[in-house]
Amino acid sequence: MTMMTMMRLASLETDDKVYIRDDQYVWLPGRVLQKEDERALVRIELPDDWQTTTDIQNEEEKIDGQERWANFEDYTNHQLPMQNNGTVRDMAELTHLHEAAILYQIKERHFALKPYTRVGEIVIAVNPCLWIPGLYSKYQQRLYTDQFVWQGKHKEE
Repeated sequence: MTMMTMMRLASLETDDKVYIRDDQYVWLPGRVLQKEDERALVRIELPDDWQTTTDIQNEEEKIDGQERWANFEDYTNHQLPMQNNGTVRDMAELTHLHEAAILYQIKERHFALKPYTRVGEIVIAVNPCLWIPGLYSKYQQRLYTDQFVWQGKHKEE
């Protein structure tokens, strides 16, 4: 067993919430049921709002509850990406920052009618394709400039 494999196994625990790759949906959330040297068995656990927030590719296929083997060699650093708890306004605060976490954060914020998401000093905007009342109010403008423009300035300036 390689040192990389031993480190990976030490960090991944049964019942950990992870993401696994999927050909149709790119990433699916799940929970580790079992782990072996080079792979883990993961049960897919879709969020409650999956049907309303996802473009379902095959209405007849039941994904939730499926069990799939994930081979560690198919993942960056041979590790399954871990899930975070809840959404944040600034993704730089996420414990686990990776592609799957970013996509799920943006998706959750989009459906909560929060089109702007920060990653440190970077702002990601997703067009909500509708008018969101109050989003551009004087109060929101002041809040943004006070919290992110003036307080966010570098101290050496």
